[in-house]
This record gives sequence, C-alpha cells and structure tokens, in this order.
Amino acid sequence: MSKCPWGKSGLADVMRNLNKEIAGLKARTMKGFIRATIIVRRSMDLQEPLIPVDLGNLRSSWFVVTSGGDFDSQAPTPFPSGGFFGDDAALLAIDRNNVMSGMQTAADMLSSRGPVVVFGFSAGYAVFVHENYGAHFQRPGAGAGFLIAAIWNNKTGILQVVLEEAKIP
Repeated sequence: MSKCPWGKSGLADVMRNLNKEIAGLKARTMKGFIRATIIVRRSMDLQEPLIPVDLGNLRSSWFVVTSGGDFDSQAPTPFPSGGFFGDDAALLAIDRNNVMSGMQTAADMLSSRGPVVVFGFSAGYAVFVHENYGAHFQRPGAGAGFLIAAIWNNKTGILQVVLEEAKIP
C-alpha cells in the first residue's frame, strides 16, 4: 500500500482550499441570482406587459428573499390621494411580513442544495391579477402575465449575469 504523496497536512490544505473555492462559488452564484432578480423587476416597469397599477400596492409588494436571511423589500406606502391609510397599511405590512417569513423559511430549507432566491409579490391578490388574461388595466401597457413575461423576455440576460458571477476569477 502506497502513501498519499501530499501527506496528511497536504490533504488538509487541498480540502481547505477546495472548500474555500466552493464557498466563494456559492457567494458569487448568489450575487448572480440577485442581479437576475433586478433584471426581472426592472423589466416589469419597462417592457410590456407592465405591472398593473391602480393604487400601487401590488407594485410595491415586490420582494426578494435569499437563503441565509438576506432580503430586499419595499414597505406599503400610504397614498395622499386615496389608497392605504392607518389600519389598512398596518394590515398590508403584517401580510407582507407573513409572506416574506414563509418564503424565508422555504429558501432556508432548500439551501442545502445551494444558494436560493425567492422573489415575487406579497399582495394577496397578485396571482389573480397576474393570471387575469383579457382584463383591461388602467395603466397603459399593463397586462396579465407580467412576471412570467419579464422572466421569459430576459432569459438570456438572466443566464448571462448568473454565469458571469459564477466564474472563478
């Protein structure tokens, strides 16, 4: 039986460096995923179909949650000319926190497989509006399927940023 040419300390060094590279790859991949969500979010305001906007709650309910507890969100905003005031705004914030907490749990549960990013809208009616094909929305250019269209229309750019970030320097 022959001995390992690197010895015990050599193997430990190799494993330490490998684990360091894997951790770096996960961090770079997460950065790519986050950059991808930025592409999707911007697209929904710039490319048709746009996010329907009546009072702005749906649009402002966008959230991004990552495994490890990082998240980005916008809080519901009171609107001076009608919209959400007092208790309504508080209820929206509670609903939003519940959705984000559930999504955080899901992201953390899946993180053993690698970095996880969950994104979407916390407004309770978001799915209904998204799937309401044939509806006529007030915002010019707004339409159903706005989230899936943003992903589909930007798939090349999304893949590009994820791959750019995942490259080993």
